[in-house]
Amino acid sequence: MTYTFILILFLSISCSSDNNESVKVDHNSQISNYARPTPPESAYQVKIGNQIWMTRNLSVTHYRNGDIIPQPPNISTWWNLTSGACSNYNNNVAYNNTYGKLYNWYAINDPRGLAPEGWHIPTKSEFEILINYLGGESEAGGKMKSTFLWNTPNTLATNSSGFTALPGGFINYYNNLSTEIGSTGKWWSVSEMENFEQYAYNIEITNFFAQCRLVYTDKNAGYSVRCIKD
Repeated sequence: MTYTFILILFLSISCSSDNNESVKVDHNSQISNYARPTPPESAYQVKIGNQIWMTRNLSVTHYRNGDIIPQPPNISTWWNLTSGACSNYNNNVAYNNTYGKLYNWYAINDPRGLAPEGWHIPTKSEFEILINYLGGESEAGGKMKSTFLWNTPNTLATNSSGFTALPGGFINYYNNLSTEIGSTGKWWSVSEMENFEQYAYNIEITNFFAQCRLVYTDKNAGYSVRCIKD
């Protein structure tokens, strides 16, 4: 009986060892040389009217073809840029997971593509459709704002739309600094201002008002990006 038990134990260990060998994975072969998210899962998108929006700000560091989006070492260089760039707020990576990255307009308009496959950066008209569906500029912001992370008073914030707008601040190219995190969120559109090619349209939401304003700004500013489904 003892001999039979030892034999069975030996065979069991041998089989276990073989099984472990068979499931080994070469992790290095599975790691891409750059990180690019796939289109978001259903938990990270929301349907508002007939549109489907991401509920997180974009944080990619590469264009769709794999080319790197330059990240200037300091914000003072943003003033003279005429090509794509991105940055974390105050160049601090700790902000990235929550607020995503800040991009200049040249990055979102680059033909290599900033949005994940199946998504695109919204136009001015698509923002207008969103705002009008949520009651117009005077109240759409309250329905879009998250109920957390905004500074008080976070006026009339309900996030009833599910958009979950966050106060990621922005890069102010005039003063060469990141500013207003906690109190302001700004999101680019791809649409340029008619007859003034140095400006492009964006939306702006603040903690003090329920508004979502459609405004225009110099393309060198650094703003957040939300994508809309194709």
